[in-house]
Amino acid sequence: MSASRVYADFNDLPGPTDSDQRMWLSCWGSLCNLARQRVRLRDGMHITVYDSSDGDEDMEVDGIARYNVSATDIRFTWYVEIEPATFRRVAPPMRELAPTILMCFHCGVHLDGLLTSVDASTRCPRCGGGVLDFLRSPQGDSA
Repeated sequence: MSASRVYADFNDLPGPTDSDQRMWLSCWGSLCNLARQRVRLRDGMHITVYDSSDGDEDMEVDGIARYNVSATDIRFTWYVEIEPATFRRVAPPMRELAPTILMCFHCGVHLDGLLTSVDASTRCPRCGGGVLDFLRSPQGDSA
């Protein structure tokens, strides 16, 4: 099984002298991408993060998903410990339409225009599922 490919903001890419090789999965594009793919993160899960460009290539790097037990905001519960030696430039796959529209993780409905804000308590107006449930802790608590 191949690693999930999830958007991350490479402006947050650690440099070679940084001791912390983490990329957070907290930006809006990451959240939308995780929900659309219905990826439920697990601590230790292999993951590929990418950043798209306006040009003819994307940037990718492999890593391991990690759960941040000390997070007070559900949007900052997951990060990827990247493996810098795996950084590469690749031809982009076919681009998704509207990659920054949040979809319900449970029922797949487009939530654009249906919500005014998103936090840990936000529910889907269609199915009632938690909009950010895919970010819940591996133990199932609300973290």
